Order: sequence, then C-alpha cells, then structure tokens
Amino acid sequence: MSTTEDISDKPPRSGKAWDDEEVLRLLTSIRMKKSMEDIALEHKRTVGGIDSKRRKLAYEYFLEGRTMEEIQRFTGLNKEQLDETIKKYKQIYSLNVEKKKPKLISSISSSDSEIVSILKDINMKLDILIKKIV
Repeated sequence: MSTTEDISDKPPRSGKAWDDEEVLRLLTSIRMKKSMEDIALEHKRTVGGIDSKRRKLAYEYFLEGRTMEEIQRFTGLNKEQLDETIKKYKQIYSLNVEKKKPKLISSISSSDSEIVSILKDINMKLDILIKKIV
C-alpha cells in the first residue's frame, strides 16, 4: 500500500485539531456509553484518535485536581486505564521538562560579581522549580 493510499483511508477529521464543541460532543457520547467505534464514526476520526483525546482529557482533569471517580465518569476510562494514562503522561511531561531544562551556570569568568551572584541565584531557583514540577 502506498503512503497516498494510507492517508486517503483515514477519516476526514483524523489528525485535525479539536475545538471545544467537538470535545463537548465527545464527552456527551462517552456519558451516553456509546461505543468507541460509533463515537469515531460520528467524529470522523479513528478509534485511536478518540481514545487518545479522552486520555489526554483525563490527564488534564487530573492536573486540575479532579477526583479519580470524576475523571472515570467523564472519560469512560476504568481505574487501570486511568492509572496507566496518568503514569504515561507524567513520564512524557518529565522527559519534555528534561529536554527544556536550562543549563545551569556553574562558573562564569566575569569581573562583575553582582551579575554572577544574581545569575547563580536565578539558576538555583529555576532548578528548585523544575524539581517541584517533575
């Protein structure tokens, strides 16, 4: 199968951004206990795309401080799926933070000790913030 055929076989909304209205429709469909296949057809997306979106929403709700029961009710994920999702997204986020972590200034050769002191203080505070996030 060629790449062109692979792309044309995908539903029309596959890979497109989700707007608020579509997310609301997704959550309503989940609450109505529709099958993932039916939801995918309604949204013109793949089952994998629907599952991915509900898992991302679950993690966002987790970060907002929602209870696990609320998240399960909103997303239709069971406890094991929710635990797996949170673990996965924490790991992904942790890796992204590491990639973006600023390089600390360990030694600066400068005659201006006040600037050096300020920069070292800023770097120390950044390191503390990064550790809190991770």
